[in-house]
Amino acid sequence: MAVDEDLKLLHVSQIDRAMVEATAFGEFALECLREAIKSKDVVITNNVITDPSDAPTTNTNFANLRVVVALPLVNYGAIYLDQHISKGIIPKQMVERMMQLITYVIDNNLQQSTVDELYQMYHDMPWLSPTVD
Repeated sequence: MAVDEDLKLLHVSQIDRAMVEATAFGEFALECLREAIKSKDVVITNNVITDPSDAPTTNTNFANLRVVVALPLVNYGAIYLDQHISKGIIPKQMVERMMQLITYVIDNNLQQSTVDELYQMYHDMPWLSPTVD
């Protein structure tokens, strides 16, 4: 999901818009995006334990655990990624590649690229680290 600096939704991919607009998800996702925009740094978290002091003593709360990464697009907005923990974590290498791609796109004024073009850049550009899907 991509938002502008005012947290206006610009694009969603592989997620149901109804889920994006659901109160619990929306509040959490927007807070992650807000933090990434404000700090100008990558935010890595989850949707169950946002404060380690609140961590449960059992794993009963992990049925809906999602791994979350919010990437800042300085002076543009932010990108939100998440996936269910059953699919694994979002690899650090992928986050680094996405940040490299974001920097490249902004530096080269390629913001109007289509999703397919961005995907192709992500996989083809020789200056990026090895491919991670």
